[in-house]
Amino acid sequence: PVLADIILRFPTVHEALVPYAILGLGVAGVSVEASNRDEVDDTSFAWKLGGGLDYFLDPQWILNVELAYWSADTSLPGTSVGTAGTTFWTLGAAIKYLF
Repeated sequence: PVLADIILRFPTVHEALVPYAILGLGVAGVSVEASNRDEVDDTSFAWKLGGGLDYFLDPQWILNVELAYWSADTSLPGTSVGTAGTTFWTLGAAIKYLF
């Protein structure tokens, strides 16, 4: 998936700890080999909704954790699937550097 994220940060009394909500909108691609051995490709609208927490070690370095729910519906003509709804949860952790 390729998404553009909209992030809403919530200021706190403790400036080093910043929670946020995230909405991602974009596209997801899928490729499936059908029963007749033909490959079926589709690109469809995708979105994610989640939340996270940034911990500022200093003004440039951040530790991050994020939980998000993802969804995309794909059309797979010529397969027994027809339409496939792809949904999943992700839990990620990261180290960020701000320029």
